[in-house]
Amino acid sequence: TRAEYSLAAVNQAYEEAQREWQKNEASLSFYESTALHNAALILLQGQKSFKAGEIGYVEYLQSLQTALQIRRQHLNALL
Repeated sequence: TRAEYSLAAVNQAYEEAQREWQKNEASLSFYESTALHNAALILLQGQKSFKAGEIGYVEYLQSLQTALQIRRQHLNALL
């Protein structure tokens, strides 16, 4: 019947929304528990290494780019 079809559609949409929420929750958890910390370490190490002359300008910019990319991905996970 029409009501059964509507109920099935609602249940399917609910289950899909639940899966999407779980996926997003796991992604956000990863960024907050691991990736943001790693981004900070990459940034700090890049700054120290550049100031100490251990890496050049290009390598320093690559470390900045990596750290900022991680932060940007975290912000995208929040959306």
